[in-house]
Amino acid sequence: AKREMLEETGMTFRGWRLLEVFQPYYKIECFVYIFLATDFITQTDQNLDSGEKISIELIDFDRLKTLIHDPKAHYLPKELLDKAQTLNDLLNLPEYK
Repeated sequence: AKREMLEETGMTFRGWRLLEVFQPYYKIECFVYIFLATDFITQTDQNLDSGEKISIELIDFDRLKTLIHDPKAHYLPKELLDKAQTLNDLLNLPEYK
């Protein structure tokens, strides 16, 4: 997760917490790991693989909450975000075990 964050966004963070692991498709064994990265350190240029086109958009927590209702956002941890009313609620969640 740290390597992917660095390659695709150029960002590094000090704190990492695994919040959830889920399998979005039952016919394919593919797991999605949801991490919460905190304590931003620095940002450099992206280092994208050939053909990757990734744009970064910084959003606030309220915007994130509206995205959970977008059908294209199947990778977002909807249940966790439904329970969290604030970013502090997310920060206080226990690590996934």
